[in-house]
Amino acid sequence: EILPVLFPLLQEGLGSDHVWTIEASILALGAVSVGAYNGVEDSLGELFPFLVKQLQCPIAQVRQMTCWTISRYLPMIIGKLKAPTELAPFLEALTQSVMDRNKKAQEYACSMVAVLAENAGDFLTPYLLPLLEQLMLAFRKYQIKSRMQMYDTLAYVADAVGPGMENPEALAVILPPLIEQWDALPDIDPNIHPLFATLGTVAKNAGLTFQDSALPVFQRSCRIIEAVIFAEGTGQTDENGDPPDKDFIVSSLDLLDGLVCGLRGNFEGLAHSSNVLNLLAHCLEDEEDAVRSSALVLIGDLAGMCPAFLAPAANDLAPLVVKNLGSFQASKVCSNAAWSLGECAMAFGDEVVGAHVEMAVTRLAFIINKDDCPSRLLENSAVALGRLSLSSLPRVQPYVAGFVEGLCLALQDLESFEERTHAFKGLCMIVQNNWEMCMAQCFVRFMLAVSSWMYYDTETIDLELRNAMATLIQRFCFELEQERGREAVEAVLAQMPMEQCQYIMEVFMQ
Repeated sequence: EILPVLFPLLQEGLGSDHVWTIEASILALGAVSVGAYNGVEDSLGELFPFLVKQLQCPIAQVRQMTCWTISRYLPMIIGKLKAPTELAPFLEALTQSVMDRNKKAQEYACSMVAVLAENAGDFLTPYLLPLLEQLMLAFRKYQIKSRMQMYDTLAYVADAVGPGMENPEALAVILPPLIEQWDALPDIDPNIHPLFATLGTVAKNAGLTFQDSALPVFQRSCRIIEAVIFAEGTGQTDENGDPPDKDFIVSSLDLLDGLVCGLRGNFEGLAHSSNVLNLLAHCLEDEEDAVRSSALVLIGDLAGMCPAFLAPAANDLAPLVVKNLGSFQASKVCSNAAWSLGECAMAFGDEVVGAHVEMAVTRLAFIINKDDCPSRLLENSAVALGRLSLSSLPRVQPYVAGFVEGLCLALQDLESFEERTHAFKGLCMIVQNNWEMCMAQCFVRFMLAVSSWMYYDTETIDLELRNAMATLIQRFCFELEQERGREAVEAVLAQMPMEQCQYIMEVFMQ
């Protein structure tokens, strides 16, 4: 409502001859961005070039504020681009701003480029090499604080281009400055945390191209984990009398996970003679939530991407994973434990997870039925129940009545296509093998869960799953009509919203 009044004033201020009036107007333009997208959209064609020009202003505060304001509008601007070539007119000007001599302006510029990468995604791929060259040139010139911000920017760029990082030329640009820092920083320097995070993101996206650099990264990560564990076990403290900092374990575990995600099955050759699985077992019982959380992610990714390496220790690690399902007060730990258990169920089946199903399902059912459960924890618990039903249905059977309704509800909002497919296959097996109970208690909820597939292309749904869902729905309708008449079927369908009901009838009842 205020924009029609405010915007003419902003335009007047931006055209002022006084630099501080311009700076204040740029700040105001950024401040109203969240609610003003529609109001300024028509003027962005003029405003954006003006803002880009202000990146060259001799006043550092103006350059800082311009970077911030551009960041606020980049999602809208990039969202309108149809092809990568449309980035070209302003990409160079934005990325050159990281070379600013002012330290604060450097930080704002890095943040702006991170927003650019996050929104541009693989549109950046054609420009990756010159972009990285510019960023790494700045990285080498930066001092500590600006370098910390650049680490985040590099990670955003690596995630944005994804497979684009598999280009050996890209690694040849980004790795040497990072390795210089790697060599310069001791294992106990807190500045290794952002370095490890960036290297992990690069390794994840570079895939096998990173393999030649992987061994020293793997060895140092394991060495740091082992050193912190040993220091804690022997009661060592630092010069201030503080116990060992567990953040070094967390950063090292996360870096190892980046290697697993990048190398996948090839990780086994890297780690086969190491003690990393023993270190993981220790981390799963650590008192620090963050350590257990990162260890659980690493186990889940090993199960999903390099199961042959994890297999010899899977029987020993599985009960520790399940134990962490009881960490109800630490939702991230509990969520990662549920996800990791589901990955282990898919990788190793009943042979590994079967002995722990009773405890696992009891805890997962508690989570599924819990009020105000964090969404990610709810989703991972639902997927774990579905996957355990695929691997160990006879062991799950005695507990089905306690969670099947909650499972149907939780699966409606699940986004991951692969996880959703596994979970629904498990749900179909539950319904098929508990027919009378499900038909009487929760079949409308089941159909509502199935209707959540309406947001996906029907042809992409796994054929076996699609047939299973159709068979169960048609059987339900047939038996209900035989027992109570067609009116009963129509009464059940009427309990569903019209759009979902129409989808069920068109896709699964023909």
